Amino acid sequence: MKKILIIFSCLIMAWGAFAQNYIDLLKLSYGSVTNAGFDQSNESTTIDHLAASLTLPIPVSDKVAIITGMDYEHVSLTLSPETNRTTIHNLVLKAGLNIQHTDVLSGTYMLLPKRASDLKNATSDDYQFGGVFYFKYQKKENLSYKFGLYGTTEAFGFFLSPIIGFYYTSPNKKWEVNVSMPVLADANYQVNDNLKVGADFKAAIRGYNLTSATFQNTYVHRINQHFALYGQLGLMDNKIQVQGRIGYGFNEYAVFENADLVDLGLPLSNVGDDRRQLSPDLSASPFFELNVIYRYQL
Repeated sequence: MKKILIIFSCLIMAWGAFAQNYIDLLKLSYGSVTNAGFDQSNESTTIDHLAASLTLPIPVSDKVAIITGMDYEHVSLTLSPETNRTTIHNLVLKAGLNIQHTDVLSGTYMLLPKRASDLKNATSDDYQFGGVFYFKYQKKENLSYKFGLYGTTEAFGFFLSPIIGFYYTSPNKKWEVNVSMPVLADANYQVNDNLKVGADFKAAIRGYNLTSATFQNTYVHRINQHFALYGQLGLMDNKIQVQGRIGYGFNEYAVFENADLVDLGLPLSNVGDDRRQLSPDLSASPFFELNVIYRYQL
């Protein structure tokens, strides 16, 4: 027991450079977008989403932690009215370091190799490589700023995004705001020791290689922008968090030929994007999502 306490004490010191005052070690998600209509068609599709995220920090010293883990996503939908459902997968390995450079400045540096495809036939186009680094500046005990850069190869070309945000908790610990634009903005209120309610915005941009007989030599360019309200219940002394989200989202799963790429992918637009889309656009639609999180409080 004493050894376990020592390990967690080191973990807390090493993880102190992160914005939140907790670590989400494991997160399981299921979500569904309903009645996403195809442009210029009476047909629609549901978009089912399964995901799991595992993060394992390994303390090296009171200033350095190794970060390991993996993320997995499974998305099932119809890409075009005349085709059957397609399932695409995204598996990311996480390997990096978190370093406390000074009392107020820390840095996170991670490599993010991944496989993103329909997993029908393995090709070199399935595999992509990316990385991220960001710094956190601890302005006050309850306020920190973060800034950095994320870059990765994708099926549609190279993608680059800045990371700008902050983390804030009110003096009475009732309000929490976590922003990492352009992919996340979250504000919530602690109703009691076990219940919080909030609103958030989440975005995702990814590419997936397609190798099935229906979609040979093509890829999917996915863009999601979801706005939601949520309630979150803490169980087992708040070690288990159960979160339900309902909201409205913009979803794009556009199909292009493998050779039809952008010069540079950016969060709001692309440089050199004169591609010919092979699938119809999807309408914005309501969605729901259920998340179960194993959380360690710092």
